[in-house]
Amino acid sequence: MASAWRIVRASREKTAFTGEGPWRYGGRWNSPGVGVVYVSEHQSTAAFEVFVNRTPFILEEKYKAFRLEWPDHLTEIFPVKNLPANWRVHPPPIETREIGDRWVQERRSVVFA
Repeated sequence: MASAWRIVRASREKTAFTGEGPWRYGGRWNSPGVGVVYVSEHQSTAAFEVFVNRTPFILEEKYKAFRLEWPDHLTEIFPVKNLPANWRVHPPPIETREIGDRWVQERRSVVFA
């Protein structure tokens, strides 16, 4: 059984899985207008994502953590050897967005890792 974590501000708990933010702004693995939901393999990396992407980070703000589980066969694992050399640069390159956009368009799996 595969699992992952998603942490959001408590005020956004009800929309945590709509993909609205990535749809509006895009992300490393999707272009604006393509809805996806980003999760992390570990709770600590989910928390780190919130910390580095929430500017300014407000300590008094409440957050909600979700632990997700799903059958392994629903996950497509993208081979690291097929990633473009620039996949880690910021801002995200078009090549990584094209990979994720193609995955969404083709509806190949529920989870893309």
